[in-house]
Amino acid sequence: MTLLGHMVQAMDGRPYEEYIADALFEPTGMNHSYMAPKLRAAAHSSKSYIEGAEFDDPAIRGVPTGGLQTTVLDMSRFAHMLFAGGKVGDHRVMKSETLKEIFRPQDIGTLDFGRQIGLGWDLEVLPDKRAGVIASNSAGQCFSTVPSTHYRNTSWR
Repeated sequence: MTLLGHMVQAMDGRPYEEYIADALFEPTGMNHSYMAPKLRAAAHSSKSYIEGAEFDDPAIRGVPTGGLQTTVLDMSRFAHMLFAGGKVGDHRVMKSETLKEIFRPQDIGTLDFGRQIGLGWDLEVLPDKRAGVIASNSAGQCFSTVPSTHYRNTSWR
């Protein structure tokens, strides 16, 4: 994702964070989302605790590899756009061809041990082809402290 993000920056001429804000967050109504390597203090932000004591989260991911800071409501807006084929109302946010490419296995024929990966998504193709593809993303976390994001859609194949 870092390489892809740098390609977006090079082609658009703006920092990745600005591009994503204009191209994705604004048209989808993701008003509480931003790209940053560390959480900003905000009234709606959750707090972290270790052994009952509040602590400041360290920056563990950079932009654009990770660093998406968002809310459940904004994630639901993103999911709605995905399930609507890349549209919010009559406004196209993402081309349908782009969605298909994002959820197309990119690693076929490699030493992936059966794991399939799209562009930023782990893919699980269910045995019954009518069931479609389950795409999940654990936000790059090494530990199970962050719930994964899962989407299922039959139109991605």
